[in-house]
Amino acid sequence: MAPRTSWGMDRSNIVTGGTAITATRCGEPDGPDGPDGPDGPDGPGGPGVPGVVIAAGMPPIIAAAARPDPIMAGTSGHLAPEGLPRRRGPDEGDPDEPGPHRAPNHEEPAMTLHVIVGAGATGVATAHLLADAGDQVRLVSRGGRGPHRPGIDLVAADATDADRLTELTTGARTLFGCAAPAYDRWPALFPPLAAALLAAAERTGAAYVMLGNTYGYGPVDGPITEDQPLAPITVKGRVRAAMWHDALAAHRAGRIRASEVRAADFLGAGAYSLYNQLVTPKILAGAPAAFPGDLDAAHSWAYVGDVARALVAISQDDRAWGRTWHAPSVPLSVRELSRRLVAARFPDTAASPGAAGAPGAAQALEPELVRLTAAELAAAGAADPVTAEVVEMLYLYERPCVLDSTSTEKTFALSPGRLDVALAETAGAGPDSGRAGVRGEEQTAR
Repeated sequence: MAPRTSWGMDRSNIVTGGTAITATRCGEPDGPDGPDGPDGPDGPGGPGVPGVVIAAGMPPIIAAAARPDPIMAGTSGHLAPEGLPRRRGPDEGDPDEPGPHRAPNHEEPAMTLHVIVGAGATGVATAHLLADAGDQVRLVSRGGRGPHRPGIDLVAADATDADRLTELTTGARTLFGCAAPAYDRWPALFPPLAAALLAAAERTGAAYVMLGNTYGYGPVDGPITEDQPLAPITVKGRVRAAMWHDALAAHRAGRIRASEVRAADFLGAGAYSLYNQLVTPKILAGAPAAFPGDLDAAHSWAYVGDVARALVAISQDDRAWGRTWHAPSVPLSVRELSRRLVAARFPDTAASPGAAGAPGAAQALEPELVRLTAAELAAAGAADPVTAEVVEMLYLYERPCVLDSTSTEKTFALSPGRLDVALAETAGAGPDSGRAGVRGEEQTAR
């Protein structure tokens, strides 16, 4: 007999569901933008990788079928610069006065070029910000996908090919690394991608900004600041830590200028994260949802628009190089985050006169959440190698995991994490927002 929740829900439907679907690949639940790396049409595990059969009712931890290429979606897919002025290149002078960097005939200088590897939610949001500021962006992914708009050139390329990436990066001021390979193939596929990015930065002189996550820290008691030593306890954590150590060594040797922006779990329409995959579609559809770990423990969440602003600001400030920074984030339990998502999705219920005292009003706004146990996740992982990879990261959700972003906010005059914007955007995008892919591409292809 299937186990049931306190509200009578068939718990097995959350984990295993009924009809089988075929999935091909997945990105990292807590890291940069999911699958958009060195293999397959847009990331590892494309058509050449045998499909993995999972149940349709199971939370889509592997999202290839649902998200062929994770891209920014929703109402704020085109982000305003908000305090990020148009930056002129090193050889550009005052646009209104002739001088040593400006020809008297006032011909327009070449636009500053930036290269972004990875067309996931954060990569696309970063591209929009730079293009809005008047710069030129070369957005590189295996499939050449992304928003069609002035200022952004979409390039299909294998980012592990250091020679090709060097060619694409030549003349660029900044190289942003925002791609990640298939979640179950990190040890094999992340090192060559990271090596190619470092090689391209060293050969071209482009400043290198990495988008990272919290995996390298391991379990930490209390808020995590940037000076926290890396002490990974998982395979994926060690991969992440090695990537930063290699970049930092190259920086200290004077071969490149490098910085890493570490983000908490992503929020926002089209953002790839464990929460957006397991909970968001269910909550927005008014259905029960399951999530692993302690549902009431504080956990940090980062809106992809805020992460993009941090990437851009840090790339433009000489104080940023040679160290890591935490993207603006907001600490909130999974349960409270879900309540706020419900309120954003159903604002009329939350704001209607007398709703607070009306019978059943509290239940109407209380999301139906159940804790997904480690045993249930492991059982699902037995049939799916990507789901199996989530198990070693459960410590992130079984205890408080709070990323302190105060230093970044103060140093670069960035606003704290805009959780309300993320939730409003997600709620406005509807139940498919957590699994945006083709849908997201359509919305950004203006």
